[in-house]
Amino acid sequence: MIGFIITGSDKSLSSRDEMLDNGMIALSENWFFGDFLGEVRDNYGNTGAYMHNMLSFWRQFGFIPFITLVVLLLKTLLKIYKESIKGPNQYLILLLTGFIFIFGEMISARGYTFTSYWLFISAILSYNKQKDISENEQ
Repeated sequence: MIGFIITGSDKSLSSRDEMLDNGMIALSENWFFGDFLGEVRDNYGNTGAYMHNMLSFWRQFGFIPFITLVVLLLKTLLKIYKESIKGPNQYLILLLTGFIFIFGEMISARGYTFTSYWLFISAILSYNKQKDISENEQ
């Protein structure tokens, strides 16, 4: 980022743009079934040359798993929001704000391998499971 301010160009940003362009080409060629490990093949066996956003999941696994993930994430976000407006619950507020932050990163800056996604998803699943157990005991 400092390189961009000083010279007007940023190698990291340029590299990400190139990875996005290459990923979009691969995605357009294999949009339904995906191109599992295609970025490794295209990068001569090296890892890390993937689109740094949620589209990397689509490229890897295909359209149906991608849409399934998006629907589940949006459904989860809606469920957390509905639960949080029922009454004050600090845990839900943490989950909601954290999930919104993580979702923003998914869309704009990080690939699906970023561990915070799965941390928040597992925290939400844990909360839902605990809530179901508590409701069944009553």
